[in-house]
Amino acid sequence: MVFGVLFILPTAYGQFSLGVKAGMNVANVQYHEQLPNEPTLHPIVAFHVGGLAQFDLSQVLAINAGVELQGRGFRFNEDILGYEVSMSARPYYVNVPVQLALHGKGVYGALGPYVAFGVGGKHRAQFTPKNDAIPIDDIHQSIEFGTKVSDDFSPIDAGASIDFGFETNMGLRFTLNYSRGFTNLIPKDLRDPDMTGYRLTTETASIGVTYLFRPVAVRK
Repeated sequence: MVFGVLFILPTAYGQFSLGVKAGMNVANVQYHEQLPNEPTLHPIVAFHVGGLAQFDLSQVLAINAGVELQGRGFRFNEDILGYEVSMSARPYYVNVPVQLALHGKGVYGALGPYVAFGVGGKHRAQFTPKNDAIPIDDIHQSIEFGTKVSDDFSPIDAGASIDFGFETNMGLRFTLNYSRGFTNLIPKDLRDPDMTGYRLTTETASIGVTYLFRPVAVRK
């Protein structure tokens, strides 16, 4: 749908490019109205890989749309009821960003919304007994996306992202990205109507490299 709209978009400049990108993510989730004794969440390292289409509207202005596989998640380590609990969640999303980009003289910047669809991942929990606590088996399970009580995360994440970096006249682009989700990760049926402020949202910083098969000329 996104690519179909962009293909028919009239442009003043008329240049069209396809590219591939990959990079490293540092991902976490953020509490809104954190509960007492809630564990402190820490970031995990993941990856992203995908492709993009770029439509130049002028020498310095472009619209970018992409499809990416994004790794996200979080981890924590806490002492809970006589156990040292080490837990991590590594969900994967198909991420579709659309950005308005400014580029020229080697400098690149872009801003726009994204929508992401949960497609898989794993979560694990390790319980280390302290003192005389009874041993508990470790948990290794696939992540389930949906709206039910038995699900782990909501199936759709939407938010905004911003990029900044530089590009060469050989088609290489190096960027720093920050993305922030606006939707609640907690499945709908798990949400307490009396705790409307209690939400979890995604937060991801990344470093990426893009190669455009039809390079964007760097204007001097």
